[in-house]
This record gives sequence, structure tokens and C-alpha cells, in this order.
Amino acid sequence: MRVFSIAALMVLLAPHAGGAQPAFYSHDNYTQYELLEPGSGQFAITYYLTERRVGSQYVLNQTRSGSAGSDISVFDPRTGKSLKFDYLSGAELTAAGMTGRFDPAEHYIRAHLASAVPEGGEGRVKIPKIYKDDKSYYTEGDIVLFKRSLGIARNSVVLPKGYRLLSSSRLRCSHSPTGG
Repeated sequence: MRVFSIAALMVLLAPHAGGAQPAFYSHDNYTQYELLEPGSGQFAITYYLTERRVGSQYVLNQTRSGSAGSDISVFDPRTGKSLKFDYLSGAELTAAGMTGRFDPAEHYIRAHLASAVPEGGEGRVKIPKIYKDDKSYYTEGDIVLFKRSLGIARNSVVLPKGYRLLSSSRLRCSHSPTGG
């Protein structure tokens, strides 16, 4: 029998109540994790991210410490067109004048929006990439484990074909028409 275990801690953020800036709703962002071959330590991640700060031209996405990101691309989810992006260290983002608290040694995707965010509008990006992280996706005997805190409020995890869920923390489980 093939079994699978997922352990996840989800962090929900509330929007700041004051100021003239439009509210940002963390539930607008979504991440799909597709677990690749068990034992490989690799999984595909697709981020759907929203930016609502007027005038913003970028969306930032950090590569988690201890993970190696590859096969990165950025798209406009509305049109499907490729968007420009840079893969920069926190030190490079700071030197480029980006505002924020960046760890100088960490790496970030700076996705260029199709256009600057207008008043009352938003910019969205789709960022697919492959992660390798043997500490969060691994096997113990015939059990496959995915133990990862999920920093975005809405997530889905697609199991490898032929596997079923054994246990999880805080999860709603559903099956797709393709058997996943």
C-alpha cells in the first residue's frame, strides 16, 4: 500500500486597517504544490500572486532558505503571456532601491507586472518553478512525507499518482476527475 503524510502549518495574515492604500487580502494569493517522484525531494510549485499597491511594477517571491529553485518562469495569468523577471539576492534588491527587509543572502524572484498597478486596480502573476528540498519532501521506509509550513493562506497539494493521504494537519481533501 502506498501512503502519504502531509504536515503543514498555515499562517493567516490580516490586512492593515488604516491608511488610504487599498486592502490586500492574503486569500487572493494561491499556491499549488505538485509532489514529483517520491524520494527525489522535488516538487513543482505554482504561485498565483496579487499586488494592489498603486504604482507597483513588481511582485516579489522569495525562494525559501534551504530550498533550491529551478525552471522558473513568470506569466500574466489573464493573458498567458510571459513576463520579465529577475532572480536576485536580498543584497541586490536593496542595492537596486527596492523597499523591504531582505535577507542579503536569500534569493528572490522579482516579477515585472504587465503594467503598473492603477488606482483601484491590481496586478497578478503566475510563477511556476521546481523546488528541491530534501528536508521537507522525503521518504521514511515506504512512507512518503511532505512536511512544510505553508506561508500563503490558500494552498493545494497534488500527490504523486498511486499514492493516498495517510495523515495531515489542517487539510480539506478532495479528489480530481483524473484520480488525484
